[in-house]
Amino acid sequence: QGTLALNSNYTVTYVGADLTIGAKTITVTAASKSKTYGDADPALTYTFAPALVTGDSFSGSLTRTPGENVGTYAINQGTLALNSNYTVTYVGADLTIGAKTITVTAAAKSKTYGDADPALTYTFAPALVTGDSFSGSLTRTPGENVGTYAINQGTLALNSNYTVTYIGADLTIGAKTITVTAAAKSKTYGDADPALTYTFAPALVTGDSFSGSLTRTPGENVGTYAINQGTLALNSNYTVTYVGADLTIGAKTITVTAAAKSKTYGDADPALTYTFAPALVTGDSFSGSLTRTPGENVGTYAINQGTLALNSNYTVTYVGADLTIGAKTITVTAAAKSKTYGDADPALTYTFAPALVTGESFSGSLTRTPGENVGTYAINQGTLALNSNYTVTYVGADLTIGAKTITVTAASKSKTYGDADPALTYTFAPALVTGDSFSGSLTRTPGENVGTYAINQGTLVLNSNYTIAYISSNLTITKSVLTVTANNAVMCQSDGFPTFGVTYTGFKAGDNESSLSTKPIVSTTANRNVAGNYVLVPSGGVSNNYSFVYVNGTLIINAIPSVSIVSNKGTEVSKGETAVLTASGGTTYSWSTASGIISGQNTASLSVRPSQTTTYTVRVTNASGCVSSASITIKVNEDYKLVANNILTPNGDGVNDTWIVQNIDLYPSNEVRIFDRNGREMYSKKSYDNSWNGTIGGNDLAEGTYYYIITYGPNKLVQKGFITIIRNR
Repeated sequence: QGTLALNSNYTVTYVGADLTIGAKTITVTAASKSKTYGDADPALTYTFAPALVTGDSFSGSLTRTPGENVGTYAINQGTLALNSNYTVTYVGADLTIGAKTITVTAAAKSKTYGDADPALTYTFAPALVTGDSFSGSLTRTPGENVGTYAINQGTLALNSNYTVTYIGADLTIGAKTITVTAAAKSKTYGDADPALTYTFAPALVTGDSFSGSLTRTPGENVGTYAINQGTLALNSNYTVTYVGADLTIGAKTITVTAAAKSKTYGDADPALTYTFAPALVTGDSFSGSLTRTPGENVGTYAINQGTLALNSNYTVTYVGADLTIGAKTITVTAAAKSKTYGDADPALTYTFAPALVTGESFSGSLTRTPGENVGTYAINQGTLALNSNYTVTYVGADLTIGAKTITVTAASKSKTYGDADPALTYTFAPALVTGDSFSGSLTRTPGENVGTYAINQGTLVLNSNYTIAYISSNLTITKSVLTVTANNAVMCQSDGFPTFGVTYTGFKAGDNESSLSTKPIVSTTANRNVAGNYVLVPSGGVSNNYSFVYVNGTLIINAIPSVSIVSNKGTEVSKGETAVLTASGGTTYSWSTASGIISGQNTASLSVRPSQTTTYTVRVTNASGCVSSASITIKVNEDYKLVANNILTPNGDGVNDTWIVQNIDLYPSNEVRIFDRNGREMYSKKSYDNSWNGTIGGNDLAEGTYYYIITYGPNKLVQKGFITIIRNR
């Protein structure tokens, strides 16, 4: 009630109540925060309202959801609190972690064309968070030729906590420097240029090669000429550094060789000539001439180079020689001489050249080697001579003592082909020296055929004092006579002509028909279809060694048989009936196989019993051996001419032991039925074969009369009759 009071006039009755002090609500609002990935968290701050009561303050602090990767993390009230007089209402906020920006700067790179790429490197800033690193690598724009290629970020990356800012660079491919070094060359004046070659380093990239070629400064005279790069080049991926060289043209050495010369004392000097090697360049030539040491007496004088020279492109090497003045040579030539064996020697003469100096002459004379037999004897210089101003060259000759020539003339000869040779004879002239004679004999060219064969000297000779002049002749072989006779022949009318042969008379020297160039043939005018006698005419033989005499032969053409056939039953018979076919016109007969033949197949008469219409053919041979054939057709009528026997006596005597129905075998579709008087069937058989012997079931039927019915098929004949069986008779 406190000090609450009334005056004394009042009595205060106090009904108390409560003062309730409620907690003060403070709204705390977190401040939004941010940081870059990897940085430390900023302080987590807040504002609050309304103001605290003086003297009061917050305790604790805000917290945030844990995590360091890029993202948004809630800022929580954490331990932030007031005393119990307050109710804190918390309004949260977020801490945002942003991606860290890393600037990657590619390093500029370079390489030489053809080299491998250098490693693509880079720098970056700022530093990465500890434990983080790049993945992937830089790449570059493809290409290997000289040029600039961008270095790209490629697959280079960081995790999602970073933003990469890429600053590119370039890979520069520079031209590859190739040093080409020309090879120094040389040649001799006038030769063709050697190939201009070079070396180079370093090696080219595989697949690349040079184009063009080196050249040189023009000129062909002796001197030095620069070897230039010319058109030698590489593609744009290379820089060529050229190191030149020289082509040196050297003087050409010509060896001049003086020709040795000579003259005879008193003659004019010969031209002083020379040879040289190798050949001069086209258009070049020598100037000047050779000279010699002066003097005209017999002796040796040097031949000098004199004024002989070439231009400055040559070096002349001179090989000297001599001019020799010699004594005058006189050639004495003996005249060849001859005589016939036994004659006196002819005079031995000679000629000489050149002419002697006026007033000079030979002394002495020629001689010869002694001897008088046939042969050759040297003619010698003997005592023939000139004075010392001359040299005599002697050309000898021979005195020939010749053999005596005898002319032998062969006599012409002849013979007939196949005969022995005649003796080969001859005559001769002039006469032989008394006591000399021939040895040996004439021969002839081998051969035995008709013709002309030279008669040769063969072994016919004289001694060595003779020479035989042989005049040949001929042995003539004439044709022999060959008689050709046509062989007689026989044939049958209408046959083909046989092969006509011949007989030879007069073959010689083992000859036979095969020795003929063409064999004779035999011809005839005979008509092969007309019998008679005809002439066979041989002709047409050809042979070098034979002349032909022909003798005709005879061809006899015999008539063929005239065949006829008759039938004792005519050309129609009943089925089962027997006929006799008789052929005539020959001496032997042969009938062709056919159905229904009973007998007589190789005789004139053939017995037949045909079951159907049949043609019979006979082959007839006459006395001349000629053959002809003829045929007859027998028509068979199915008229049922069958005869049934009406008596049956089965007693084993071979007569009427079985019931016979003539010709029933030719009607195989028959059926036989036999009945007794009461109409009972005693026997039946299809295709009856004349075998029933009067029994039933193996038991004999009683004697008596029985009745039969024979049928031959639908709508055909039905034959009826009776049979009487008689036993024991």
